[in-house]
Amino acid sequence: EREVTVRARSEKEKISSEKEEKARCEKRLMDLNEKLKEQLRVRTEELKAAETKLMDVQRGIAHNKAMLSEKAKKIAVLEGQRENSSIKQEDLVQREKEYGKR
Repeated sequence: EREVTVRARSEKEKISSEKEEKARCEKRLMDLNEKLKEQLRVRTEELKAAETKLMDVQRGIAHNKAMLSEKAKKIAVLEGQRENSSIKQEDLVQREKEYGKR
């Protein structure tokens, strides 16, 4: 009878120990899960911030390209006007020379 009592007590201690070990493992896993959730949240926020920054940079690049294209068109127009003005000026000088020879 004493042996049965000792075995029963030993079995209860073993079960209790296993329950405690299971609880510690569950807590460790829950803590790890929370840590991983936090890391995921932080990385998600970083990714959103990087996406926003990328979109801003892309918009800036598109704006700069549009401005550059507009300025190139203006330059082309001004160069054409300058060329026409130079031709007219040369014509005028030539006519004045011819008029002066008369």
